[in-house]
Amino acid sequence: MNAQCGGPRDVEVWCVEKDLRSHNREALEVHPMHLRLRIFDGSSVDEKVTSVIAEKAATCQRVLVILDSNHTHEYVLGELNLYTPLVSVESCCVVFDRVIVDFHDAEFVDSPCSKSIIRNLKLLNSLRQIPFL
Repeated sequence: MNAQCGGPRDVEVWCVEKDLRSHNREALEVHPMHLRLRIFDGSSVDEKVTSVIAEKAATCQRVLVILDSNHTHEYVLGELNLYTPLVSVESCCVVFDRVIVDFHDAEFVDSPCSKSIIRNLKLLNSLRQIPFL
């Protein structure tokens, strides 16, 4: 869609997946965007994964980062510290973690992401800890 709308034709979407299920992988492999999709298997805070991503990002003209995984305070802060330095000038880092405050506790049964924990993330304070913000 990006290229069809006049954007750069070499844009890629990178995804870090710790547990990509086989049916999801198969669906991605036949998706019209599959040639532009790179899937990195592993945890988004694993040094092996982040070092490969950082190396590849260093060769890119523009980098946009979207974080949406484990929504605990420590994990989000870890991702922010690892991925915000990769964001290019005039781009951004999108963090979806605050949106789940609007969900119901029932959607997070047996999860560290209960509404009460999310309210206490203090994400804004975490963002202030990122050196360039």
